[in-house]
Amino acid sequence: MSTTEINRRKADSESGRREGRREFLRSASLTAFGLASKNLLPTFGWEQSGTSAPVIQAGAGGGPDYRIEIAEVEWELAPRKKIRTTAYNGQIPGPLIRLTEGKPATIEVVNKLDREEIVHWHGQWIPVEADGAMEEGSPMIAPGAQSRISFTPRPSGLHWYHTHAMANRDLKRGLYSGQFGALYVEPRTNPGLYDQEQFLILHDWEPYYSASNDGSLMVDYVSASINGRMLGHGDPIQVREGQRVLFHIVNASATETHWLALPGHQFQVLLSTGARCPRRQKLRLCGSARRSGSAPWSR
Repeated sequence: MSTTEINRRKADSESGRREGRREFLRSASLTAFGLASKNLLPTFGWEQSGTSAPVIQAGAGGGPDYRIEIAEVEWELAPRKKIRTTAYNGQIPGPLIRLTEGKPATIEVVNKLDREEIVHWHGQWIPVEADGAMEEGSPMIAPGAQSRISFTPRPSGLHWYHTHAMANRDLKRGLYSGQFGALYVEPRTNPGLYDQEQFLILHDWEPYYSASNDGSLMVDYVSASINGRMLGHGDPIQVREGQRVLFHIVNASATETHWLALPGHQFQVLLSTGARCPRRQKLRLCGSARRSGSAPWSR
């Protein structure tokens, strides 16, 4: 046997051992995660139909708790002000998904686009197969296909769901589009110390590239919205004097920080990005968290 052949076989053997070790570590990690989280995540799964993609553990039997359709839509931000974008279930924001902490849920996602898409469940403690982050290994949803995702929601509080597809240089895709919605996980015990609750989702529209002072490109926007409507064109929030109102606020902008003001009233921040604030700070001017937060208001 020649020296070249010996070296080739030796290299193949080393490569095989490395691949085998990677697969072993991956399997061991998933097994360890499953054992460690037996009580934390009693069920999860992901399956896709409409393509030849393999099934990764079927979810719970029966119909889904929610169904999300990803499709193009023409949306009216204000009278005589329409945009064309991608959205969930033909509305902006997408439907409010309300789950209960610790109670398994199944969500069906249908991709009606001519390109791959994915939905990420922001802030949920779930395995990568169901998480919806393709850069971490979550499977994409093929054009014209549908997937069924099952998981046990945790932690409780305000979260959101949105596309995790990369926009790259296309300012009509990714988080520049209308693919976002509120995900609220009810705590197992909720004292309900409020009279009503309101979900507010902020977003920016019609992005374009502009030059900054240092010559680099930055993204600016023509318009912005709260719950899919420009300021002054949405439905008013109706409350009674003395009521305690819980505001759930999500900043779904791709790049911008937003501030909300309600002159004459005082907010108390309870949650920020789904986590309870160690100190409940009272604010006259309520700034939205970078992603999500809840604050009650009373007068």
